Amino acid sequence: MEASVKVLPKPAATGTLRCKISQEKALTVLNEWAGQPLPLLASCWIGSSKGGDGALAIRLAGAAAGVQAAIPLRSALIDGSVINEETADNF
Repeated sequence: MEASVKVLPKPAATGTLRCKISQEKALTVLNEWAGQPLPLLASCWIGSSKGGDGALAIRLAGAAAGVQAAIPLRSALIDGSVINEETADNF
């Protein structure tokens, strides 16, 4: 039996944003951003299936310049705030 493992280098920089947003709006935003050259690593929306706002967390990772440029621009678009690294890592 053989196993193959693909590994990638640790990104030079990371940043995590969080905002209050409806599920519908979160899906729209993430679909738009998926088609752009962004250092988007992961996303997670937590909320109620009954509607209303939930919390969207977005993890950015990659070259330091790319992450540093993306954070203020993306944060402004979703009225988000940056999560400190310890909280983001625990999340």
